[in-house]
Amino acid sequence: MLKKNFKTGHGPRLLYLYVLAFIIFVAFSSQAFALTLKDKAVVYEEQIYLKDIIVEADEEAAWGNIVVWYSPSPNTKRSIYKSFVVTLFRKNGYFAEAESLEGPNKVEILRASTQVNIDTQAIEAKSSTLDYDLLWGKVEEQLSFRLSDITPDGFMFLLTSEKEITQIPWPDKTIDVICDLSVIRDIAYGRLAIPVDAVLDSGQKKRLIVIVVIEYEGPVLISTKDYRPKEQLEEDSIIKEIRKVSTNPNNFFSPSKEISYYQSKSFIRSGDVLMQNQVEIRPVFFKGDITKLTYQSGAIYIEVVVELLEDAIPNKKVRVQNKQSGMEIVAFVTEDGDLVAFP
Repeated sequence: MLKKNFKTGHGPRLLYLYVLAFIIFVAFSSQAFALTLKDKAVVYEEQIYLKDIIVEADEEAAWGNIVVWYSPSPNTKRSIYKSFVVTLFRKNGYFAEAESLEGPNKVEILRASTQVNIDTQAIEAKSSTLDYDLLWGKVEEQLSFRLSDITPDGFMFLLTSEKEITQIPWPDKTIDVICDLSVIRDIAYGRLAIPVDAVLDSGQKKRLIVIVVIEYEGPVLISTKDYRPKEQLEEDSIIKEIRKVSTNPNNFFSPSKEISYYQSKSFIRSGDVLMQNQVEIRPVFFKGDITKLTYQSGAIYIEVVVELLEDAIPNKKVRVQNKQSGMEIVAFVTEDGDLVAFP
């Protein structure tokens, strides 16, 4: 006769324990990482920190002293968008905090002095029944997430309405806004007309145009002297400043090497902001210079004297002439400025 072995009683199954442990882990993790962005914040220092704009920020949190951006002028305001804060968390390796960040689309920051007491909760009365702040907030929310994706590192975007938000001609009973973001391509700047659909409480949509002004703020390089074309840039004549601009920030010169590795491509005046099309890598050799070219293949190593037939720029090909044989050779200019022949 076959005997069946079976367990009795109410002992916990192993799978049940795993599931329970996972639920507890998720619950505690969400509590540990869940953060909420403030609606309004007051700062007194030159820089804005993450702890300034997070509700009940833990003073001992490692991310608390991460600099968000520069503070506005005393007794003035600036807005920091939630999408920018999320990107900042991710950039510094706080991915859980970034994913769990809650709260409004932006935080309005007031730079106050200790001598001035300003009520940041004061709200102007509105004569209209439309909630203009809510509708404009929806426009900002949709645009800000798109702009965050195309804003270069080191810059932040500033988004404002050309008109007072109470002057935007929203139809009566508008309850929602849907922006047509197809007008925003690789980069958006300056005055931009955004097609939006106003969603009425009846479900109908009405198309209107909202004019927004998109600016950027970030570090730019400025020349403190005049430069003629092909003149080598000097470290002590190039300064870096934080400026607000209404042009494409991708066009500003951002060096990957030391300044002395570059030269002016066109005339640069003192006080000019350096643009990409004004600056180029300085050649290590110039047309007509005599130097050596090396050829190496396995154990074979040959060194020949050559004349440059064109300027030699690092990481690019250059034509040279063998001074002994008169043969033209195409060489490669290394990062260090050496000329090597292709095998």
